[in-house]
Amino acid sequence: MSTWNESTGPENDVVISSRVRLARNISGFPFTHIGGENTQKAVYDAVHDASSDLIKNLGLTWVDLRKTTAIDRRCFVEKHLMSPEMTDVKRVGGLILNGDESLSVMVNEEDHLRIQSILPGLQLETAYKMCDDFEEKLGEKVNYAFDEKLGYLTSCPTNLGTGMRVSAMMHLPALVQSGVIKRILEACSKMGVSVRGVYGENSEAEGNIFQISNQVTLGHSEEEITENMAHIIRQIIEKERNVRMRLMNGNKILFEDKIYRAYGILANARSISRAETMNLMSLVRLGIDMGVIDFIDPKNINILLVEIQPGCIQKKYGRELTPQERDEIRAGLCRKMLERETI
Repeated sequence: MSTWNESTGPENDVVISSRVRLARNISGFPFTHIGGENTQKAVYDAVHDASSDLIKNLGLTWVDLRKTTAIDRRCFVEKHLMSPEMTDVKRVGGLILNGDESLSVMVNEEDHLRIQSILPGLQLETAYKMCDDFEEKLGEKVNYAFDEKLGYLTSCPTNLGTGMRVSAMMHLPALVQSGVIKRILEACSKMGVSVRGVYGENSEAEGNIFQISNQVTLGHSEEEITENMAHIIRQIIEKERNVRMRLMNGNKILFEDKIYRAYGILANARSISRAETMNLMSLVRLGIDMGVIDFIDPKNINILLVEIQPGCIQKKYGRELTPQERDEIRAGLCRKMLERETI
């Protein structure tokens, strides 16, 4: 059960979470997309056997995705524990999870292994250490595909080298509202940094939430990539905070009015879509971070970010729900989590 998002971390007014992912392949096996089902089965069995003691000693859980429901798999995606590609029922895939789901390992994604850690706020170094520790322990049981010149061999050439992706999920409403986000996107592109939506590649930046991650993994060490990304992320944090203050000081009444209107809808609606909820939550989160709203715990917004998703709602109720049913339940969740503690 995901509980890492029930707390807040450093720079949490802008950075929702940090994620580090290591791509690894096992020597002697074709890449997942080349070998087909037989390769997937062989890799699945090899990783399952190699990680059995590690799973037991560290209190991890092995999930056979073939034995999960469509709702289970969608919920895993919504919680960022696996990619949408792994929802394919024909894929022989597995998932390794720790207790609070801050560590997850995808088996037979684009690469044989995708080891990732997600932590609240800006905690890139800690997230990297979690991934590195697991990768090193599993590496005592399997041989990773590695070349002295190219580094770790991966299915996609862009992951060659460290096979490392470092990213931060950032809430940037002020940069979007002011139009400054366009300059940020251009600058990031020139620095070899990609900017994507909430669910990664080809997804939209719903609720003014963006994933900022490195594009280059070859020719740089893990430490260099982590330090460079931390530097870039801190620059974006500073720009976002500056624009927020400018917007609030420009017309404070209008600024607060937008926030309280958004809160009013979320705190009272009886039926609401996912898209509308994400947009309104962005304003409420901004209000909390700027001190306009002081009666809501910031972690409630992080919890809602996951709980309002269609798969997670259906997982909670244990069945397929109609869109109308999901909209009604979503509204109830918002009312409960945004209830005033004081008047």
